[in-house]
Amino acid sequence: MIYLKESNIPLNLAWDDNIVQEANGTYQLSFKFPVTDESWSLLTPETFLLADDLHGEQEFFIFDVVKENGYVQVYANQVATLLNYYTMSTLNVDRVAGQTVMNALAGSIVRKHPFSFSSDIMDHHSLNIADKSVMEVLVKDRHSILGQWGGDLVRDKYAIKLLQNGGTENESLFMYRKNLSKYHASKSVKDLRTRIHFKKTLTSQEGGADRTLSVTVDSPLIEKYSQIYEATLEVSDQDVKDVASLKEYGKRYFASTLCDLVEESLELEVKGKSDVPVKIFDTVSVYHERFDTDIRVRISKYHFSPMSKKLKSIGFGKVSQSIGGQLSGMVSDAVSDTASTLLSDFEVRLQKEIENANRSFETAFEKQKATLEDGIEQAKAEAEQSRATLATQIESKLAEQRAEAQRDKTALSQRLTASKEELEALIGDVERNMQSGISESYQSLSQALTAYETLVGEASQKALQAQTLANTLAGQQNALSQQLLRQREDNEGWRNSFEATISAELGVYRNELAQVRGKFDDAGNLTALETYKRTQEESTRGIRTQLEALAQDTARISRIETQADKVVQTVESLNSDVLKKSEFLIEDGRIQFWSGKELNGNNIASMLTVQPEAIRAVTDKMVITSHQTNLVGKKYKNTCVRISTGGAVMDAPLAINEKEFLITGEAMRVSGSGPLYFYCRLTYTDGKTGWLGYTTHLTNTTKTPFKLTSKLLLPAGKTVSNIIFCVSMQASNEWELCNLSIVPKTSAELIVDGSITADKLNVNSVRAGILTANSITSNMLQANAITADKLKVDTAMINKLASNDALINSLVAKRAFITAVQAVDLSATRIKSGVLQSQNGNLTFDLNNSNISFKNNSASIKRLASGYATQFIKLETGQKLTHGQGGALASRMTLGMNHQGSEDKGHAAFTGLVIWNGKAKNSGTADLIELISDRMTWYNQGATALIFDGQDINETRIYPEKNSTEGVCIFGLPNRRFSKIYVNEMHSKETYVTGSNGQEYRIKQMLKDLALKIGYKGVGNWADYIG
Repeated sequence: MIYLKESNIPLNLAWDDNIVQEANGTYQLSFKFPVTDESWSLLTPETFLLADDLHGEQEFFIFDVVKENGYVQVYANQVATLLNYYTMSTLNVDRVAGQTVMNALAGSIVRKHPFSFSSDIMDHHSLNIADKSVMEVLVKDRHSILGQWGGDLVRDKYAIKLLQNGGTENESLFMYRKNLSKYHASKSVKDLRTRIHFKKTLTSQEGGADRTLSVTVDSPLIEKYSQIYEATLEVSDQDVKDVASLKEYGKRYFASTLCDLVEESLELEVKGKSDVPVKIFDTVSVYHERFDTDIRVRISKYHFSPMSKKLKSIGFGKVSQSIGGQLSGMVSDAVSDTASTLLSDFEVRLQKEIENANRSFETAFEKQKATLEDGIEQAKAEAEQSRATLATQIESKLAEQRAEAQRDKTALSQRLTASKEELEALIGDVERNMQSGISESYQSLSQALTAYETLVGEASQKALQAQTLANTLAGQQNALSQQLLRQREDNEGWRNSFEATISAELGVYRNELAQVRGKFDDAGNLTALETYKRTQEESTRGIRTQLEALAQDTARISRIETQADKVVQTVESLNSDVLKKSEFLIEDGRIQFWSGKELNGNNIASMLTVQPEAIRAVTDKMVITSHQTNLVGKKYKNTCVRISTGGAVMDAPLAINEKEFLITGEAMRVSGSGPLYFYCRLTYTDGKTGWLGYTTHLTNTTKTPFKLTSKLLLPAGKTVSNIIFCVSMQASNEWELCNLSIVPKTSAELIVDGSITADKLNVNSVRAGILTANSITSNMLQANAITADKLKVDTAMINKLASNDALINSLVAKRAFITAVQAVDLSATRIKSGVLQSQNGNLTFDLNNSNISFKNNSASIKRLASGYATQFIKLETGQKLTHGQGGALASRMTLGMNHQGSEDKGHAAFTGLVIWNGKAKNSGTADLIELISDRMTWYNQGATALIFDGQDINETRIYPEKNSTEGVCIFGLPNRRFSKIYVNEMHSKETYVTGSNGQEYRIKQMLKDLALKIGYKGVGNWADYIG
């Protein structure tokens, strides 16, 4: 059956349904569905389906829907196909098993995903790949995980498994006239290879040139064919280090891949059902008497109907390889039979020893069991006797305690009765006194409330008068209106605050009064009455305080009225001034003058009368700002933007009369090698367009400010209607633009005949054809730009030039002595210094003494290179020693590398050296050196190397690099021997001696045979413990 996953709606009317799966390839569902059923509209791309498959329920993803006459044709892939649309970052593993590389693949996927990856393949290979789709890394060509590690790709919903054998040895038989109706067999030499040229590139480790090994290996079956089928193969196996090992690799390649055999494929159309359920990668039997076929083959393809849950056809690829596997299995069976014969005597003896040991154990067990049972019975008898004695003692104690408790109860009852009578009398007295006090307090509170309401009414009238006066003043002057408005808001706030406070106090008082009455009704205790009395006294004092504040604010309102009268008189005097509103306007926070007039040098000169005498202007701050408009669009304004294609930098064209523009900003080339150009696209009044480029262009690769000034030289007879500024670059380039600004330049003229003296002069730019001055005296002179072709300054003037804060865009000096320098960016060809130190003092470079000092608890020196492992030296303190060092605090130095960037020595990809040193608990020295690597090699040049191999976490090995016939590897010396060696067994849990005939013999079997032969079991019967 086929269902919609989200709504679980069955598609009962689907027909022509088919699921096809090919080994390590296609996995697809297709079916047709009529448009007469309204469910057809739900069958859209990106919809998830559930369908019954040969292996159970599977999930599919619709990728294509084709509308036909009366139905739709639906195509869906199994959800694992979505891995084509997931990308991975970097995958770099060296000589690891299948599960490790699958874990690394899962960790390298960029975004979150629902998939799980696993493998049981124990072969070790290497893979280094980056920035690919996950499916491409998993299965594409021989450089993928499947191409390197091999195996069968099993897909079960979101579970991705790479198994050594994805199927089983199945007993199903597909037989002609029984359960197969169509037989299709083929032979092909398309992928046949009988001669392969193997190549391996060895990378130099010492900076030398790489070396390439090459060898040609012929198949043993090359003479069987009339043609030679050649191919070239690049080898990545890390075990290949010379020509001999490369040749050996080639021979193994023919034996493992069987690429020198003709490929035979077989496809069967199934009818009925097989004897035993089958699945892909299962090995089944096929028999066809007409074609004389009786073979065992692996299923590599099938067609299945999910609606009828029926297997339609199965396919078998590379029958020759299946036959090769079958022959290999036969050889393996023969070896197993021989081994069984050799071990049969040992198993008989072992069974006898086990039975003897069982009998001895059972005898000792029965004896110990009888002893335990006797002890239990004796303990039961003693416990019964002790229980009766203890019960009598407990009953006597309980009787004494009951009598004493009764006496205490009677005495307590008498004391409680007397205390109750005294309390009732006291409560009656307090109640009579409090009733009288409450009545008096209530009358006082009512009188205070009446006085408060009278004062609130008067305050409201005063506030109303203040508001009316404020409105009158607001009409005459905006600034004064704002002041009175704030005063009125203060009055309103005071009145609201006063009312809220009094209301809150009255509410609290009434609530407390109700609580007191409730307490008297309930005959409350003395503590509650005292609490109420204190609360009532505090509330009364609070009301008196508020009444005093009301009297003070009434006086404050009177002062406000007097101040308002003075303001009115001031406004009337201002009205007599001759200033015109169109020329001089005072608003809140700013002063605007000569509004609506165009200012230039001529009309400013006509407005001012300058006498030969000095004009002295005293002002705290006077800023004249430009109203020029930045023409760039919002995308580029006040931000950083990366661009890789040219185009306009304006949102819309503008009609511009000015022909000179200033272009500023910051730019940096991110990638590529070409420059960045600015140009203008002009639209003329006749509708035609033209382009004008700037001769200056940018080529910098670091973020640098730029400033371009250009005049538009328009063609004769042309009139521009609008202008759009654009940028241009080469197709493969990428630039980053920051804070781009394009403004038309304007000019102004200020002519002064005389002299200007100012306490503070802030000028952005001063330009003059001739500037003559006998003396310039100023308490403060600020200039963003002072430009001159020649500026002569002698030593005497420099001695008199001092600044607490100077902003200089560029400073060039032959020699400078500076006490302190603070810089954001410092660039120099050579720096000479005694000590370089970080701001917090954690890092110091003592250049004179060649010392580098770190003072924090964790410091590191690292090298980062894209695509390569991170190399680092890490220095830490406060770490606890491990490996039985008593938990002492110590310093730790780590020298290591990690291709995944982590500096943790416990990380799976870490390789390096870790040195510990600290003070142990017994005041001694605690130290430790750790060498961490999958493989380590100790050797002297030309000598036999000793290899530590820990790649398999379940099996650590130490072995010589060469065989005993090629080199000698010795543990210990004749006069320097190991005292003890503790081992279980070696070489598959056995210790072997190789005879002259090449046969291996087990040492423990030899010892057992000798002991049985001579009838000697040794001291402590050690021969009995040999299995």
